[in-house]
Order: sequence, then structure tokens, then C-alpha cells
Amino acid sequence: MLYQTTKRLRRGSVPVLCAVLTVPLLGMLAFCLDGGLFLDNRRRCQTAADLAALAAATDLYTNWNKNSGKDVTGSALKSAQDNAAANGFDGATNNTVTVNMSP
Repeated sequence: MLYQTTKRLRRGSVPVLCAVLTVPLLGMLAFCLDGGLFLDNRRRCQTAADLAALAAATDLYTNWNKNSGKDVTGSALKSAQDNAAANGFDGATNNTVTVNMSP
């Protein structure tokens, strides 16, 4: 008889626990997705910056005999900006592209 009374008192506790624990579970899911998207965006920005720098360095190396490593014609700057634009960072859609050329 004691067993049946305990069984009646515990009836329906699993759906209540599931409903209560769904809120923190969804909160952690949202936190993980937001952090993952942030890290993906950071990786895309870093990759675009690295590729733009590599494009400018390649242009400087290609024209080394004529310009002695200086960007007199602005072709290395243009190459870096074109490469950044090809990777989605064109400076027009809420992003800024700044290319610094050392003297």
C-alpha cells in the first residue's frame, strides 16, 4: 500500500522537469551558435586580410626590378584592395578596408 501512494505522488514529474530544463538548454544552444558565428566571421576577416597582404607582396616582388620594392605606381595597393573586395570586404557594406603600405 505504501508503494502505491509514493507512485501517485511522483506522477507527472518528468514532463515538468523537461519543461523547466528546456529553457537553460535553449539558452546554451543560442550561446553556442552565437559564439560559433562570431568565430567564423573572425576567421573570414583574418583570411581576407592575409590574402590581401599576400597579393600586395606578390605585386611588389613581381615589380622589384623596376621599383626597388616601392609602390610608385600604386599597383600593389590596388591589388590588395581588389583582393579584399573579391573576398567580400569592399568597403561599401558596413566594413572598412584600410591598406597600409610601408615606405
